[in-house]
Amino acid sequence: MAENKQLWCMSKINNKLKYFIVVFISLFSALFFFHSISKLWPIADFEIHSSEKPLVEKSTNYLKSFNYNVEDYDVCVFLTLDEEALTYVETEFSSTFAQNLIRNGEKIYCFNIIYKKRGVPDAFYVAIHPVSGILGWFKEIKTDESGDKIDIKTARSISENFFIMTESIERGEWKEIGVNTIDLPDRRDYEFYYERIISKIPELRERLEIKIAGINVVKMKRKLLVPSNFNEEIIRKKAPEEILRLIGFILMIIGSISAFIIFIINLNRGEVNLGKIILPVVAVSVCWLLTNLFQTSYLFTNWNSLWPKWLSYSRTLVYLITADLQVLILFLALVASGDSLNKKMLTEKGKSLWLLFKGKLIKREVVLSTFRGFLIGLVSGALISMIVFLISFDKNSLTAIQPRGFYFYILNSSFPQFTSFLYFLLIALIEEFGYRYFGIMWFLKLTKKSFIAVLITSIIYGLTHATLSFLPPAQPFWGRAVLMTAIGILWGISFLKFDLLTVVTAHITADLFIFNFPGLSSGNISTVISSYSVLLIPTLPVLVFTVLNLRKTIRH
Repeated sequence: MAENKQLWCMSKINNKLKYFIVVFISLFSALFFFHSISKLWPIADFEIHSSEKPLVEKSTNYLKSFNYNVEDYDVCVFLTLDEEALTYVETEFSSTFAQNLIRNGEKIYCFNIIYKKRGVPDAFYVAIHPVSGILGWFKEIKTDESGDKIDIKTARSISENFFIMTESIERGEWKEIGVNTIDLPDRRDYEFYYERIISKIPELRERLEIKIAGINVVKMKRKLLVPSNFNEEIIRKKAPEEILRLIGFILMIIGSISAFIIFIINLNRGEVNLGKIILPVVAVSVCWLLTNLFQTSYLFTNWNSLWPKWLSYSRTLVYLITADLQVLILFLALVASGDSLNKKMLTEKGKSLWLLFKGKLIKREVVLSTFRGFLIGLVSGALISMIVFLISFDKNSLTAIQPRGFYFYILNSSFPQFTSFLYFLLIALIEEFGYRYFGIMWFLKLTKKSFIAVLITSIIYGLTHATLSFLPPAQPFWGRAVLMTAIGILWGISFLKFDLLTVVTAHITADLFIFNFPGLSSGNISTVISSYSVLLIPTLPVLVFTVLNLRKTIRH
């Protein structure tokens, strides 16, 4: 009896020791990841989360100086990037040089401000930098709108006066390189082109376009010029990674068709529990709908001001949802097929996730899975850091300045931090149900080998992510594929060792750290707090469980 008690005590101590080691490794991974993240995702030296009010005020006053009153117009502000120019400067010069251009106000990153008014067809567009000011603007103007037919000398005088009115442009730097005269039935327009040299070797020039319609300036556009031979070279260099992605998508389509066939067969046999599998589909649908609703800049840009705003927004949302229906149908097939494979192989990999869908937030299985998943998410960050570090030994390696790609989907949302959670929750659900819940179990049934099942699905996962510009490293072409394959292997092993909720939580944890990093590094206190807060959402079951147990302890 005493011996059994001793064995029980030793087992309990060993479990606590394992628990302590796992937590220690995860915390160490988190520190390592945080130490490395600024090198993995170097953020542009630009206040991405600038307050909109001063930008709009400055833009409105600037338009007023040209006798355009837009104070009663609806306004939308969103962040944009000239990715072509940034890639050229990073590649041909250096990241430091690129950061200097960004910081000093070149039109690489800037905020776009759109003014629209219900019933008025003409809109105003302004590009502005928080430091250097106005970088460009134009007013929509119809070709049949009447105006003066001035001569080129008068037009050039108006163009020269424009330099005086724009603080961010110094006339002495710019050389006129051409003028285009456009004769219309009721008006004559002039387009003046100027250029300035930033660097001779490597070549870097900036072009300025000023358009005059009648006697009014209606457009000013600045753009860094990228040599055409560089663009051709970039397109050639992208071919290998596009091939990797194409192979990945072909394999993914084969797997998806197989999942759909399995779903139809099981549906005919009456083996599909629609009441059960509909839960994750509803969850993904709600996340998808809300993320689209929060894309106010996209909705505003597509608003035809001759229509009521509600009509235009509803139309855009319906079209977006219609386009996404095929993805939801495929997701339904993946969930159902994965569920049938798990039943036949007598596993319960989805049990804790189904409990969470039913609202069982503090069930033991849910709490353990989310806690494990959060820790594995931290380990994923450390794995990313190590792999990118190893790839950096390649002489052609390059880690690109961010944000790029999907970052803008989050940053230009009405609620960036909350949108990041919703969007990456639906991504985590779709990918983990597809690659792990269905993919691994399907290959496991076919090959009877766990390692082969994990490896094949991870390679497909890595290949389909080979061209995503927000992932490091930008070069060599195989870097992202290798990185994401390694992450897929980690999550595949975690899925087989634990369950589906564990890898869903790990996935969303890693994504939230990556996509909230611009907010974490922001100088805006409220943005920093909200960014840290959203990182804790995956641990909500653990937090609620802990609080309830503390309350019980205090009562006793």
